[in-house]
Amino acid sequence: MMTTMRQPDQRLAISADVEEGKRNLDAHGYTIHPDFVSPAMLDALRERLDEQSLLEREAGVASISSTGHAGADRRFGGKDGAPPIAQTVTFLPNKGAPFREAMHHPLAKAYAAHDGVIWETAIATLLRLQKAAGCHLHILHTQTSGSVDLIRKAKAEGQKVTCEINPWALFLGCDWSSIQRLGSYALSYWVPEKNVPGLWEGLNDRTIDIVATDHAPHTREEKEIGWTDGWKAHTGTPSTQFYVSMFLTAALEGKIPLERVVDACSTRPARIFGVEKKGDVLPGHHADLVLVDLEKEYEIKDADVLSLTGWSPYAGRKFRGKTVRTLVRGRTVYKDGKVVGEKGWGRQARAQYPS
Repeated sequence: MMTTMRQPDQRLAISADVEEGKRNLDAHGYTIHPDFVSPAMLDALRERLDEQSLLEREAGVASISSTGHAGADRRFGGKDGAPPIAQTVTFLPNKGAPFREAMHHPLAKAYAAHDGVIWETAIATLLRLQKAAGCHLHILHTQTSGSVDLIRKAKAEGQKVTCEINPWALFLGCDWSSIQRLGSYALSYWVPEKNVPGLWEGLNDRTIDIVATDHAPHTREEKEIGWTDGWKAHTGTPSTQFYVSMFLTAALEGKIPLERVVDACSTRPARIFGVEKKGDVLPGHHADLVLVDLEKEYEIKDADVLSLTGWSPYAGRKFRGKTVRTLVRGRTVYKDGKVVGEKGWGRQARAQYPS
């Protein structure tokens, strides 16, 4: 879930093109890829909306961010020319402008300051707006235990809210030594370690509904500048290639049931966003299947990265659970370490937004 790609000729600050990204997804157990578009990219991508597998296009979605692009100004139309409707609200916190002068901590600590006040006040505000509007609110980047508590309470009160967690919150950004060693290469965001038990609890009890990669394939040049000015470095880390193994390893270590990993990574996302014939192994569904060797341990190396970025913040770490075969609609697209899928086999996944 939540991966950004571009066409090779698009001059956008995202460095994964569609063909390269598809190879990466096939090789590591992805059978569906919802594209993510930030408000700043909408104008450049508007002509391609009919071509891209944008679930928002099917649902009719209003997005709200604190970057100056309000949802009312950036709505997509609903199906068959129906008027736009704010069925889903996605919130992206602002990238630190108020903190640039007010705080003198490094970038990583700025976002985590005061026990994650920027995240929890943002979520509390959005939950209050959802309660008034009655729309479906989906929250990204859940990363503090206080955020989990707010969402759990809202769900208990019957609010229509779902949320997701990203791999970096549980396997990378929660280790301060990794941030000291890797600098901006390890950021997305710093998640103080005290939050980790609450995040795992929230994922296990389904307060956190799904896992989303938040894959951000930035180049070394876009990260390297962070050593001298953290605010100029692009946030986000590449993660599609190894995220399945991360959560399978966590399951083997007893942190989460294997069945819950499947639910959070496949079944639940399809149901939340109404992706037809996906997410379950059932009669009438597409035969999208991933075979993994749960006992296969391997070390992540930059040389093995399929993304054009050519690096991974997880390089040097070992995980278990290796993808050995991927099938899309019953046809093998990856086997024995090689992508064998035919170009053109991919199809736009249709979404019927749940009422």
